[in-house]
Amino acid sequence: YLAAWAGADINGGGQCPSSILKSACTGYQSTGQYFDAVATPSIYDNTLRPACGNATHQGPTVVEVQLYLTQLNRVDPKQGTIEINGFFRTWWNDPRLAYNGTENGGCFDVVNLYGSSQSKIWQPDIYVDNLMQRTTKGMKSLVQIYPSGRIWRSEQVLLTVVMQFNLARLPYDEHKPNVVVASYSQDVNNMRVIPKGGIIGAAVSGIGLKSSKLKSETWEFPTMLETGIVVPGGVLVSANWDYVYLAWDIKRKPKYFLGQVILH
Repeated sequence: YLAAWAGADINGGGQCPSSILKSACTGYQSTGQYFDAVATPSIYDNTLRPACGNATHQGPTVVEVQLYLTQLNRVDPKQGTIEINGFFRTWWNDPRLAYNGTENGGCFDVVNLYGSSQSKIWQPDIYVDNLMQRTTKGMKSLVQIYPSGRIWRSEQVLLTVVMQFNLARLPYDEHKPNVVVASYSQDVNNMRVIPKGGIIGAAVSGIGLKSSKLKSETWEFPTMLETGIVVPGGVLVSANWDYVYLAWDIKRKPKYFLGQVILH
């Protein structure tokens, strides 16, 4: 198995496998050449938001958001906070960055941007409205550009956010943690922020939050399926701004609370 993974000839020849010949592609031969032609400052203004669906700036740019939750680190009712790990994802379209993919004779089907190279393109200024603390050290991000000009951004996040707790039914209490996001500078005339695959405006739609299979000694996750949580997101429009609520349910395990907190 290891030999096969390393690309060695397990029959004893030790030779690299023959290359699979591809038909010649046309257009940009590398992502570097693509950026030189499409995204240089003299051609591409990264401070200007992309045109909307009618190819003009007479309407707002639509940005889709989703939180992929990987861990519930801490729930602190006294402080009114929770701490989570995960990935914050955004999608939008920028027709200025479209190119021919391999189906149309091009040489590649995705352009990956890492680190400082991401600043070459326009990106939505999404912030967390109920944020208390965000750890940035060691966090990674990736931006991918597809032939249609569709863009996907994924950011690794470690967040502490503020939420409301109702402890009247303790230790049988249930809560709905949420991460609230919005554009920092663009109101609904310039940007509409919606859950992934959702509809524009005040509604519950799309898929706002997904998760891996979560585990906790203290909390249950009532909406979690075999593979994790998949729930819609909600949009509240306030003072001409979109606020997207990415929420899920938690339910305290009373036996753990009674055994570990009360008896000790």
